[in-house]
Amino acid sequence: MALEHEQLEHMLEEEEGPRLMTQPAICDQCGYQLRGLPFVGRCPECGNSYRVRGRKTEGIFVPGSAEFPASDLVAGLVSAGLALWLVAGLVRGFDLWTLLFAGFLGYVGFVFLRQGLLRLKRFIRGQRIASQADSDDDV
Repeated sequence: MALEHEQLEHMLEEEEGPRLMTQPAICDQCGYQLRGLPFVGRCPECGNSYRVRGRKTEGIFVPGSAEFPASDLVAGLVSAGLALWLVAGLVRGFDLWTLLFAGFLGYVGFVFLRQGLLRLKRFIRGQRIASQADSDDDV
C-alpha cells in the first residue's frame, strides 16, 4: 500500500513536531503574515492553502512575481483598433477577405485584452499585498 504524499508529510510532522516559520511569509490570496505558522497549512484569514518547503513554495506571495502587462494591453488595443479600422473601411465596399481578416484581428485583440486585464488585476492585487506587507513590517 503506497502512502499518499500528504500522509507522508503528516507522518513526518508528527515525528518531528510542527515546525514553524521564522522568516516572513505572506499569503498570496489576502496578504496575511504567516510567520509563526507551520510550513504547510491554510491561511487563518482566508483559508488559502500554502506550502513553504525547500525551494518550491505554493500559495505564498513573492514580490515582483506579477509585472505590469503593458505588452498584452498594447497588442490587444492595436489589434482591436486595426479590426475596427478595417470594418469601418468596408462601408466603401464589401470585401470578404477584409471582413475575415478584421474578424481574426478582432479575436486576437479580444484574447490579448482579456489576458492583459487578468494580468493587470493580478498586478494590482500584488501591489496591494506588497504595500500591506510593507506596512505590517513597519509596525
